Amino acid sequence: MSEISNDRRRIFNNFWLIASSSIFSFVFANPAYASEGGKSEYSAGVDSIATAVTPPPKSTILLNYNTLFEGDIFVGDKRLDGSHVEAYVSAFRLVHSWPVSLDGGKVTFTSQIVAGVGTVNVKVPTPGGSASRSSTGFTDPILFPIAVNYNDGRLSASLSTAVWVPLGTYNRGDPINTGLGTNHFTIAPAVYVTYRPTKHVNLDITSVTEFNTINRTTRYESGSIQTFTFGASYVKRRLQIGPAAYYSTQFTDDRSSGVVVPGGNRSRVLGVGAQGFLAIGHGGISFAYFRDTLVRNRAGGNNFWLKFGVPL
Repeated sequence: MSEISNDRRRIFNNFWLIASSSIFSFVFANPAYASEGGKSEYSAGVDSIATAVTPPPKSTILLNYNTLFEGDIFVGDKRLDGSHVEAYVSAFRLVHSWPVSLDGGKVTFTSQIVAGVGTVNVKVPTPGGSASRSSTGFTDPILFPIAVNYNDGRLSASLSTAVWVPLGTYNRGDPINTGLGTNHFTIAPAVYVTYRPTKHVNLDITSVTEFNTINRTTRYESGSIQTFTFGASYVKRRLQIGPAAYYSTQFTDDRSSGVVVPGGNRSRVLGVGAQGFLAIGHGGISFAYFRDTLVRNRAGGNNFWLKFGVPL
């Protein structure tokens, strides 16, 4: 086995839990608040540690991601008094690395599928008092037909495109739509980079750009969103710990029946927090926490992550 292959397998044994492109959707949908709920299909904060590290060829892993969010709705940059959102999602992700490699094993190819279940509780003020809704069901499944990955032992990079398929739970006709699905396709090109300048330091950056199709039930088309995620970890044997952050901004306007909605309803959020990873055997536990700030036209609050996985 080549030196590169040995190094790739060593990295896999330490980091397969948190392989690249770990994306899935949650929060709520409500056409009254930006981007049909101020939501993004991509869950900011999910990719903050070892994001570009992928399993070696001929291997398959099953990952479990759990996220808990609680916060309030913002209209513009002002919190909507009397509003509140709580969401919990557990998603499962299957990653397969194909038995094909290039450049002496530095370039590999993976495919993935993600499916999740969860529950969402939303409270919003109305002229007649507070209105609350709850929903439990499936998130929109996510397909990654092919990802191209590079690893030379110090630098890892992964290029892929995620496709959200509108098969999740969606409450048609509900004025406060708390469905976990979006009723539209989303296509999101993504770039993941992990750099290890020393054996004790990992640096990560992720870029995901979302493009949405129209919701044919509401005739609402959410604008495009760009999200960057950053992470830095100090590595000591089996433990990694360090700061992490994400910044998400909508760069095109929302449209309703083809017409730009008043003000454009562009969303934005900055999340700052911490992350960690503890290796256990060939797997481990990854955790993260983010606090949202600079929130505009979406929900903002506290974002918790806990991740596990098993090789198949």
